[in-house]
Amino acid sequence: MQAPNATRSSWAIGTSGVILGRHGRSLLVCRKNSRPQHPGDRSRNERADPCRCPAHWDAPAGDPRYRLRIACQSGNDLRSGETFRLGDKAVAADPGAVAPPAADDLLPPQFTPGSSGNYAAGVLDLTLAGPDAALLPRLAEAMAYGASVDDLNSYERSRIVPELKDAVSERWPYEAEAFLATNGGYNAVYTILHALVSSGSSVAIEHPTAMRLLDILEDLGVKIIPVACDGEGPLPDSLREALQQRPAAFLFQPRLHSVTGVTVSSSRLDQLGDVLEDSDTLIIEDDGVGDVSAAPPQSLGGRFAERTIHILSLSKSLGPDLRLAVLSSSAPIVDQIQSYRSFSAGWTSRILQGAAAWLLRDPASWQLIGEAREIYQQRRDALADALSERGIPIPPGQGLCLWVPVVSEPFAMVTLAARNIAVNPGSKFSVLPSSHIRVATSTLSHRCEEAADAIALAHTP
Repeated sequence: MQAPNATRSSWAIGTSGVILGRHGRSLLVCRKNSRPQHPGDRSRNERADPCRCPAHWDAPAGDPRYRLRIACQSGNDLRSGETFRLGDKAVAADPGAVAPPAADDLLPPQFTPGSSGNYAAGVLDLTLAGPDAALLPRLAEAMAYGASVDDLNSYERSRIVPELKDAVSERWPYEAEAFLATNGGYNAVYTILHALVSSGSSVAIEHPTAMRLLDILEDLGVKIIPVACDGEGPLPDSLREALQQRPAAFLFQPRLHSVTGVTVSSSRLDQLGDVLEDSDTLIIEDDGVGDVSAAPPQSLGGRFAERTIHILSLSKSLGPDLRLAVLSSSAPIVDQIQSYRSFSAGWTSRILQGAAAWLLRDPASWQLIGEAREIYQQRRDALADALSERGIPIPPGQGLCLWVPVVSEPFAMVTLAARNIAVNPGSKFSVLPSSHIRVATSTLSHRCEEAADAIALAHTP
C-alpha cells in the first residue's frame, strides 16, 4: 500500500474517511472510497475487506487536531458535539474546526488486515492455515528415491507413476477406475473445472468454502450456488434446492472442511447421495486437508463412480513443496482432464511423485504425520477453549483453523489489526454475507492467550 505523506494526511481529514477503531491512543481510519469498485477487479485474497486502506497514528489525549468526524463503529459518523474515547478521556467531535494533522504526526500502516504476507516484525500472522514446516517429514531420502524412478526425463505424458498409484490406492475411499497426479490440490480443481465445466454454467458449492475455490470459480465465469451447511456437512434440502438450477457440478469437502473444521457424517453423506441420485451433476470431492485429519477418507465414488472426482492433496501432510495431489474418477473423465492438461503442464514431475510414494511407504513418515495431527489438534483446541472461557463458544472440530463468529467483521478486523494480529475476514470464504473471522491455528504454538484476549475484544463492538 502506498504511504506518501500527502496520502496519509488525506486519510486524517474528517470528510475523507471514518475512524473505524482505536487501541489506547492509536486510531485507525479508512478512506470511504477505499473499497474495490468491482468484485472482479482483484482476487478474493485482496478484496472483501472493508478496511483495505487503514492508517493509524498516536493521538495525544485532548489534542484538538484529532477531533475528527469519526465512527467508533464502521460507517456511523459522530456529529459535532458528540464524543469519542481517546485514551482514557472522552473528547468532543468538532469536525468544522479541524485542520488536517501534519504528516509527521501520522504513522504508516504496519500491515493491511486480511492480506497474507509482508507483515512488520511482531505481527502475529494468523491468516495462513498451512502446515507447520517443523512438523513435516524430511524430504532428503524421499527425493533421492524420486530421482531414480522409471522413465525419468521422458516426454511421455504419463498420468501417475505406478509406485504412487499403488501407495494411494491402499487408502483410497473407494475402488477407482483411473488415477491422475496433479500439481497440487487447487491445480486439480482448476484443471477439472476448466476441462469439464463451461463458462456461464452453474456450480454448487458449500457455504462457506475455501477462498481459492471461489477464486477459481469466479475466474472461470460460472454462477456460484451456495449450499448451506451445519455441523454434519452440507444440508440435503439446500443441495436439493441448488440442484433445481441444474448446476454442472457440486463441489464439496467430504472428509474435513478446511474452513469450519466440520467432517461430513456418514449418514449425511448417504443423504447427499440420495439427493444427487436423480441428477446428472458432476460430483467433485476435495480432500484438501488430507491425512492431517483424524477422520477417515470418504467418498460418493462407490455410489456414483461414473461422475465422481475425488481429490487428495498431499501438501498438508507431506509438504507443500512436493506440489502434489492425486485425483480419481472414471476413465473417460480422467481422459478429458488429461487432454486439457496437454495444453499446459502435460504431466506432474515423476521425481516428486516418486518422493511422495516413498514417504507414503515409510513408517517413520506416518509416525510424524500422526504426531503433527495431534499437535494441530492441541493448538486448535487451546484457542477454542480459551475463546469459550471468554464467552465465545466454538463447536468441536479438526483442522488448521477456527471459524469464529463476530458481530461485525470490519470492527473485528480493525480491532485485531490495532493489536498487531492478522486474520482473514469471513467474507473471503463465501459469496453470501458473513459475520465471521477465520483464524489459523496451525502455527499458533505460543501467544494463544494473547490472541484469545484480542479476539474477545474484537467479537462485539
